[in-house]
Amino acid sequence: MYNYMLNECIICLNNINENDQIIITECCANNFHKNCLYMWLNNSNNCPLCRNIINVVNNNIFNNTNKSSIDNIEISILLYYFHILVLICFISIIIITSFILLIPYYYNY
Repeated sequence: MYNYMLNECIICLNNINENDQIIITECCANNFHKNCLYMWLNNSNNCPLCRNIINVVNNNIFNNTNKSSIDNIEISILLYYFHILVLICFISIIIITSFILLIPYYYNY
């Protein structure tokens, strides 16, 4: 699972402190120490967690005290999972309804 709610840099495995400069990736909304990510990018342009190409959100470096940016990303992720859940429920209803409608045909044959 993604590390977006943890206060740990997945590269160095150290805690992210209040005064640390962090970068939040667009691909998986993960937060890294700025220096750790720059060192990582010297060797690879893929995210260390999800392996997608790294895109820094608006080329901004977020300070850990700016929680509104992190909260917005968390809300986006929650909305994404909510939409998936609604889609799964809708598909389940269609499947169950199909079976219910097919029951009379099954018993007639």
